[in-house]
Amino acid sequence: MKKKDILLNIVLVLLVALTIFQSSYLWFSFPKSKDSGLSEEIYNPEELFIEILKPKKLIVNFGEHRHTVLHNFDDIYREYLDTISMIYNETKEEDLISITLDEYLELQQQRSIVFEFNKVVTGNIFRNLLGFSNNENNETENIPIEKVYISNSEIIIGNNKGYFRTKVPNQKNISNTLSYIEGEGYNNYNNFYELYGIKKNLYYPQKNIIPIKDVYFSSSLLNEEDIREQNKIKNTLAERFLNQNIDYIRETTQDNGTRFDYDGKVLTVTDNSIIIFQDSSNFEAIERNLYISLKRAINFIANKVGIPEDLYISSVNPIKDGDNLGYKITFNLTDNSVPIVVDDEEMQNYIELEVYLDHVKSYRQVYRQTETDPDINYENTRILPLETIVSNNKVLFVNDESTKSTEDIILNISDINLVYLYNSASEDENKLDIAMEIDYEKRTLFFSLESGKFIMER
Repeated sequence: MKKKDILLNIVLVLLVALTIFQSSYLWFSFPKSKDSGLSEEIYNPEELFIEILKPKKLIVNFGEHRHTVLHNFDDIYREYLDTISMIYNETKEEDLISITLDEYLELQQQRSIVFEFNKVVTGNIFRNLLGFSNNENNETENIPIEKVYISNSEIIIGNNKGYFRTKVPNQKNISNTLSYIEGEGYNNYNNFYELYGIKKNLYYPQKNIIPIKDVYFSSSLLNEEDIREQNKIKNTLAERFLNQNIDYIRETTQDNGTRFDYDGKVLTVTDNSIIIFQDSSNFEAIERNLYISLKRAINFIANKVGIPEDLYISSVNPIKDGDNLGYKITFNLTDNSVPIVVDDEEMQNYIELEVYLDHVKSYRQVYRQTETDPDINYENTRILPLETIVSNNKVLFVNDESTKSTEDIILNISDINLVYLYNSASEDENKLDIAMEIDYEKRTLFFSLESGKFIMER
């Protein structure tokens, strides 16, 4: 090889190393994030999509009155990813066989596992993001799948229309998975049918004990002891969002934060660590394509701020801007699959985007990350029985307490989940409160686990 070529190769390697070094200045504020690099074209998002599509919880059935609910099950999810993908990819509407709720409840007494997904994950979203299909318009394939029940003998799916046997062959033996979980020890749960005789497959801890770990929601933008570091992060964000060197960007200090302007694009970084981006440039999107919009949204997040671990799609809604058609897509965070609910005056989600095909018109984010103390393990925390929480707060569920009993109210609960709550106005705004989220007659109410006191409604 010529000496000139050797020198050119050395220079090229040094330039690449310098680029990687410079790009790291943004990601230090998200130590758990996956670095997306500077170029969207070279970004391979498949691994990220696998994380975003992760089920919200795993129900494990060992037998009658023997169940548990897992929130931290990454290894099991990875182990069953091929099976889940096959179910989403091969389930056809004409092959589904409807079963009754009674039959499905009976199946929970058999040794089995149930993956519960976010309600917005349809067959098309799952397949498209994992590269199986780009067919947006095949309605027979776009089957919503909220639950995937797997035993050694059959596969059942569940959605808002009911429960259905599939003809997808089960090629996975779950015996080792169940034995492993049993060997590790677990907190026992009962479903509503076992607890109250109510035919609903919702679960509550049998001994009113759940493992809880303190979680904090911090931001490097709020480090008042290092203003220089704050400004460095703001400048890097401005360069990322506005695609321009900071020397060419106009910066304005406002009452509630700092505003950056360049060529019709505006980035505002507020004093309570919310970033708001607006792009007023012209665009055209005369049709909707969820596949393109979702990919663009996820790549935009990855390239502008990096993707925090445990991010998930929480809602997808069609929107219009004149004749342009697009989607408002929201994302939220979990900590070990326990959802973090954002309750702030400015934001109700962790990330909100308005995206029209490949054009992102607006972007808002609570610029914080979760932190836990690695030296502190989960602690079993005693919580109130569900019937006590409901009975003590009956006035919140019904106008006239005499018209419905506690059992009547529990009968109308449609979902129940453990969540972390974030509110910037709380006394310790960095620490997340653990709470019980109850969906009741199209309302969502939150209660303290230990005291049962009402916290808020959304």
